[in-house]
Amino acid sequence: MLFGPHMHTQAELLALVTEYHAGFQVDIKDLPSTIVSLMQNSDKRMELGRGGERLIHEMKGPHREPGRHYKQ
Repeated sequence: MLFGPHMHTQAELLALVTEYHAGFQVDIKDLPSTIVSLMQNSDKRMELGRGGERLIHEMKGPHREPGRHYKQ
């Protein structure tokens, strides 16, 4: 997942994506070169994909602890 700098309303999502290495922030001016870089770097794409899969599994899995990722 690529996201911009204005994620202040999605702090919990940002924390999860960062924790699971499922994405990273990209400034709009760097977006084209970042996309090209990802297209040329299969290891990085796979790393992000695995992170996303782990995040989805954790959030949907039966072992999920209620409220584990939410602020108390």
